Amino acid sequence: SRHQVLIKAGWFFGYQLILALVLAALLDKLVSRKKAEASQAANEAKFSLLLEAAAIPMGVAHVSRRIEHINRQFTQTFGYVIEDIPDLDTWWVKAYPDADYREQVIRSWMEAIQKATDTGSSIRPGIEFRVTCKDGSVCIMELTGALVGDQVVVAFHDLTARVKAEAKLRDALEFNQALVAAQPMG
Repeated sequence: SRHQVLIKAGWFFGYQLILALVLAALLDKLVSRKKAEASQAANEAKFSLLLEAAAIPMGVAHVSRRIEHINRQFTQTFGYVIEDIPDLDTWWVKAYPDADYREQVIRSWMEAIQKATDTGSSIRPGIEFRVTCKDGSVCIMELTGALVGDQVVVAFHDLTARVKAEAKLRDALEFNQALVAAQPMG
């Protein structure tokens, strides 16, 4: 009957409408995800550019202990390229070749990371580190960092010139004091 045909046609068109709405929702979700992925990729590219343009040595390590990026200033300062230090274990050994000192550095750094995690603050160990460069020279560095998702971004602040100047000043002061002490009174 005509009535049954209309009912079947209505059901058929209703089913098509539901199917079209479901497909539209899936397509919208897919488009939104692609936009989010593109936005994330753009943000990561911008972050890499900022890191590369930084005037101080910087590096990024993943929680898996893999070093993901070091900037040009890092390579210029320390001499290492990413292939030299693919992970933190390799970095620790090369930058801190003395085993006892290395353990002290690692302990200080891990304590600072734990404090930063507990307080939601930046990573600030509060001590100076003697970092051994690829050529064997040593730089005095203050390290700071930030936890960003599953990564740690580390900045190396070179204190070498200041520390050397302070040592020269101390030596000159001690020399002057020795001269004054050696002068006869009266």
